[in-house]
Amino acid sequence: MNLSVITAQIISQPKLICINEQNIIYMMLALPNDKKNISFFKIYAYGNIGKLHEYNEFYKSRDIVFITGYLYIKKRINKTINKYYYPIVEFHDIQLYLKNLQ
Repeated sequence: MNLSVITAQIISQPKLICINEQNIIYMMLALPNDKKNISFFKIYAYGNIGKLHEYNEFYKSRDIVFITGYLYIKKRINKTINKYYYPIVEFHDIQLYLKNLQ
């Protein structure tokens, strides 16, 4: 668990769910990678959002955002592959950086 500030692009339309009277938003993000074999990491991000109008107003697919939150590495065991790791971000603050104009 690491506190991180991340610049990422939203690659899936953010979804809003309500669990125990809390609004939770989750989305898939693309992070730039400086390694030679892969250019972007695809990660899932989720977090609480205070007001519903903020969700409808700002976050769309292909927007670039700043995210402040905790980065977790989860381990999953699969039948075909013994185990693999995937990152998840639990964000506390999300701010719009560049809005997609299309």
